[in-house]
Amino acid sequence: MNDMKMIRSFVLAGILTATLASLDAQTVPSGSPATQSPDFSQYKTADDLWAHIEALKQGPATKLTNQDDMVGFIMEMDAAVKDFLKRFPNDPHKWEAKMMEAGISGTLANQFHKQGYDPNEIEDVAREVGASADAPPEIKREARFLLLMGALSKGGKPDLGAGIAAFCKDYPMDPMGILLKLQYGKRILAADPAQAEPLLNEVAASEIPELAVDARTSLQIMKKMLNKPLSLKFTAADGSHVDLANLRGKVVLVDFWATWNAPSMNQLPAIVATYKKYHDKGFEIVGISLDDDKETMLKTTKEKEMTWPQFFDGKGYENKISSSYGINSIPTMWLVNKKGVLVNTEAPGELDPSIEKLLAE
Repeated sequence: MNDMKMIRSFVLAGILTATLASLDAQTVPSGSPATQSPDFSQYKTADDLWAHIEALKQGPATKLTNQDDMVGFIMEMDAAVKDFLKRFPNDPHKWEAKMMEAGISGTLANQFHKQGYDPNEIEDVAREVGASADAPPEIKREARFLLLMGALSKGGKPDLGAGIAAFCKDYPMDPMGILLKLQYGKRILAADPAQAEPLLNEVAASEIPELAVDARTSLQIMKKMLNKPLSLKFTAADGSHVDLANLRGKVVLVDFWATWNAPSMNQLPAIVATYKKYHDKGFEIVGISLDDDKETMLKTTKEKEMTWPQFFDGKGYENKISSSYGINSIPTMWLVNKKGVLVNTEAPGELDPSIEKLLAE
C-alpha cells in the first residue's frame, strides 16, 4: 500500500469506524518523532494556503519510512487546516476545512492514540454542517453520510432504514449509498434477516466488486451458519486445544484479526478491557490470527495482555479457518451464545451491551 493510500485509510479511521473494518491498513515501524511545528506564514492569502492544503492531500513529497513520519505528516495537514480556519474563518472552503480538521482529530485519537484530539469531533461538525445555510451541497452530503456511518458503528440495533433509504433517494448514483446498505444489512443480519437480505442482495448485484463480494459472503453466512451451532476446533499457538463444544454455557467472542491490520490493533484495548470485565462472569475469547509471522503475533498478544488462545497457521488471508468461513475483511468479530449458537457475525465496537445481554440469557 502506498503512502497516500495509507494516510487516507488512517484519516478514514477517525471518521468511519465501520468502513475501516473492511480495509487492510499496513502498519509501519516507529522511528524518530517529528518535533518542529510547521510554519505557514509564507501563504499570505486564503487561496495560497488552500492550494497548499490541496497539495498536502495528494500525499508527502518523499516516501514515508515509519509510523512517526506518517503521524508527522498528518499533523502537518492538521496544522495547515487549523491555520486556515484561524486566519480565514469566512472563506468558502471553511466547511471543508472543518470536516478535514475533525476527521484528522479522530484519526490521531483513534488510530495513533494521540492526546488532545477528540475522536468524536467529526459527528459534532457533521451536525453543524447539516444545519448550516451556506455549506456546499457536496459537504452536506458527506456530513449526512458520516452521521449515518457513525450511528452504524454504535452498539444495539440501529433503526436507520429510513435514513439510509432517504440518502439513497437523494443521491441515487452515489456509491456511498451502496456502502451504507451493505453496512446496515450486515449490522442487522442477526436481529432482522428479513430486512437485511434484500439490502445485501442489492449490494451483491452492484458494480462495486469489493462491496458485492462482501455482501455475498454475508448472505452465505446468514443462510449456512447464523443462528446455528458453530463448530470450531483447533490446536492453538500455545499448544492448548480449543473446541467451542467445550465452552457451552459461556458467551464466546471469535475475533478474526492480525497485527499488521491497523483497525484490528486499534480496537484491541477495548476488547482486552471487555475481556477483563466479563471473563469471570462467563465470557471467553477465541482469536483467529491472520498473521504470517508467529513471533510478532505472540509478542503482540503478550504485550497487549491478550491471554486467550489464538489459531495461527502463518498463511495470512489464506488462513485455514477464516478462508473456510469466507472471511474477506478484518477485523471481524462473531458472538456465540451460551448454547454454542452463532448469533452475531457483525459484533459492534461497543461490545459490552451485547455481552451483558447474552450473559443474562
